[in-house]
Amino acid sequence: MHSWVTFGTLTSTDRSEVPVRSSPLLHVSRLVTALVLVAFLAAGCSGDKKTASTSAAPPPTTTAPKTTTPPPAPTGTTKSGKLPPGGRLLLGTRDLYPLLAGRIASYAPQQVTGEGVRILSIAGPTTIWVGKNPQERLLVSLRLKGEGGPKLTPGQKATFVGALLPAAGKESSFGLKGNDRLKLVSQGAYLDVSAADFHTK
Repeated sequence: MHSWVTFGTLTSTDRSEVPVRSSPLLHVSRLVTALVLVAFLAAGCSGDKKTASTSAAPPPTTTAPKTTTPPPAPTGTTKSGKLPPGGRLLLGTRDLYPLLAGRIASYAPQQVTGEGVRILSIAGPTTIWVGKNPQERLLVSLRLKGEGGPKLTPGQKATFVGALLPAAGKESSFGLKGNDRLKLVSQGAYLDVSAADFHTK
């Protein structure tokens, strides 16, 4: 036959008197959490220091070596400063020689200067051909102003300043014939120079 044992009901006063024991696992987890937090803060501080030191360092600078180039020689001159063969013939600041093989009427009126330009032939009492060869040549008309013209011979070198003028309608006035007339017509321009501005060597 079984016998029943009746337990009394645990009152609230009795519960407060029961001691609560902390588990060892709880202490270990708290310790691990604290260590992780300290390690994270230490890593963050060291990262900030590296960033600050990196940004504070100035970038390296390089200096390109200085190179000096000689100034370009004036148009129509050689590197040694001497005049090229045929002298210098300029339309303003442009070399006129390459243009003489074609039509130059569109460049008139403009100033033309010559230095050391060779006289190729005497075309008339007041007209001469100057230049390098039969293809690169220009007709010069000298204005005498009532004075006798200079004594000119082929092969002389001349220095002058004049105006490039259209030759349309004036071809016959120069008394040119044959290839000389054809050259003037094809170029369509001639050089008007005062005798006082024409000098020979």
